[in-house]
Amino acid sequence: PYMRVIFMFCIPSVNALFRALIGITNEWLSVVSFWMGTVVFFAWIGVTLLDDNTNINPVGVRVNTGFDSFGRALYSMFVASASDDFIQVFNPTYTQNRAYGLMWIWCLFLSKFLFLNLILAMIFETYKERFEREIKLFQRNQSESLKKAFTMMATKGPEEEDPTVSREDFFALITALQESPKTPSIHQGSIEYVYKAIDSDNNNTLEEAEFESVIDSIQKTFWITDKYSRLERVFPRFY
Repeated sequence: PYMRVIFMFCIPSVNALFRALIGITNEWLSVVSFWMGTVVFFAWIGVTLLDDNTNINPVGVRVNTGFDSFGRALYSMFVASASDDFIQVFNPTYTQNRAYGLMWIWCLFLSKFLFLNLILAMIFETYKERFEREIKLFQRNQSESLKKAFTMMATKGPEEEDPTVSREDFFALITALQESPKTPSIHQGSIEYVYKAIDSDNNNTLEEAEFESVIDSIQKTFWITDKYSRLERVFPRFY
């Protein structure tokens, strides 16, 4: 089983997720420290008020159940704050006197509502920032790679014109890229359509900006739909 876990971290997506979790450790610890402080604070209040209250409430349970010592009070507050068993923790005191409910409401508000939303907001914001950094890094690397590819393929035109990539060289590049399993399969007609749309001057050559636009476009997934429905093709008059 240990080897399976090690091999699992070799998967790029799992590795990226693990690195993302490591990246939010500092923010997560800061919020958790406030949450633990709340647990300790209300445990101290609970044991101060209830440690010597050995009365039996109307349902036959001692009022200070779970709060007769600081250690038990700390455990009771942790269970109440981190799980759905807060009713069992607070019920002995609340049954004895409804006024205890005011203290427990504040405890539940801080531990279950405020800090829970803080943790969720922190995780979302950290993930968002990390995702934006990865997108910017990807775009920068892509731009640099396209510039290098254009420089390697471009030829200098006559009369000191800007270097361009010919149509033949471009389609030879596309043919080579289609052999890679990571390159999405694109129909030849789609590539022709994209090429004609971006080659605005129709000179069968691509300048640097046009070359980058075409390469960026063919990396996307194309959905080709029929212009006319089957019903219209079969029964044009009825349609």
